[in-house]
Amino acid sequence: MSPCFPTTSKLAQLCHHSCGCKKNNIKEFEWLKDIFERIQSHKHKDIYQLLPCHWEEYRIKGLL
Repeated sequence: MSPCFPTTSKLAQLCHHSCGCKKNNIKEFEWLKDIFERIQSHKHKDIYQLLPCHWEEYRIKGLL
């Protein structure tokens, strides 16, 4: 498979997170943009905070 296209499992993960955004009334692009900006400096033990179901709560705490 070409490196330009995501593998099936990566695409499935992206779709799963997209559904999580919709379920939590989060704009998908806003969520993706934010996690791509923060993921490099985010602690591994706190990575769950970037999931759509927790993102809004921890994003607001990080902005204060």
